[in-house]
Amino acid sequence: MDVESELYAQDKNAQVLSVDCIGEPGYETKIKRQNFGPAGILSQFSLTLPLRIRVRTSGGDVWILLVMQNYSAVDLDVPGQRKLTLNFKIVGQPKIET
Repeated sequence: MDVESELYAQDKNAQVLSVDCIGEPGYETKIKRQNFGPAGILSQFSLTLPLRIRVRTSGGDVWILLVMQNYSAVDLDVPGQRKLTLNFKIVGQPKIET
């Protein structure tokens, strides 16, 4: 799970307790028009998930992290050049327990 990988990179002994999607996912697409007719081809796609993550740190503290996790795929129309990027942004982090 990408969430765990991102958190364990910061604290290898942390423990993810729960992950909840707290809103509607956001989607964005971009289409390249073909030279003929109304058809197009998908060239970019983005998905953003608003998440609430409960995590116990290696020190035993429990935090709620509010996270915007985004996946961005570009160059989907170019064979061999497709790129997928993960953006993990913590937007809030109230400590809830010690």
